[in-house]
Amino acid sequence: CIPLAAGVLYPAFGIRLNPMIGAAAMSLSSFTVCMNALRLRFFKTTHSADVSRETSAPETSSPKAAQAAPQTPVPEVAAAPAPYHYTLSIEGMMCQHCVATVTKVLKAMDGVTDAVVDLDGQKADVSADKAISAEDFKKVITTAGYTLQNLSTPKKEEDETMEKTLKIEGMMCQHCQKHVHDALAAMDGVTAVTVDLEGKKADVTTSKDIPTEAFAKVIADAGYELVK
Repeated sequence: CIPLAAGVLYPAFGIRLNPMIGAAAMSLSSFTVCMNALRLRFFKTTHSADVSRETSAPETSSPKAAQAAPQTPVPEVAAAPAPYHYTLSIEGMMCQHCVATVTKVLKAMDGVTDAVVDLDGQKADVSADKAISAEDFKKVITTAGYTLQNLSTPKKEEDETMEKTLKIEGMMCQHCQKHVHDALAAMDGVTAVTVDLEGKKADVTTSKDIPTEAFAKVIADAGYELVK
């Protein structure tokens, strides 16, 4: 219709169509093409039907086949607990953003398997699969913008431990408390130290028997007195 409307036959035969008829025929042609394309979604061949039956065959298999290949549940493997546990006293945490920051830097440390930070208690409980020194913890906490005040040194769960309470004279301030804590924590065999400034005492956990004289010497070297 478009060539006729353009006048192809007009010189020879005087035939000519209105351009509107050509435009209508062109629109009808486009509509027919689109509808035929949409009809393909309902078209299925014999090969596709066979394939669909083959893929659905295992669902309708015989009871013998089902018994021959029973579905066994996959056992869950429990993760082994980390052998080292630390309790860090951290100063400077003010909000949940601080908690998230401290948690992130602790979990990024080599050997750390988990870290739980307590904002109200100003502490962090850390689990690790290897021993981590107090200096490493202090460096990470300080870099993050906070202060590490106290550290309970690690102990293995299977190790035998002993606890002792030491009466100490001469502690007057927080500096004295930290001085005594560091001196006791540096002793061989000491795994945890908690110093009570008001009670004038220190609770010490050890992995071996340490004589009282050894404690007295360390405390005396630090400038304080062990009350026996």
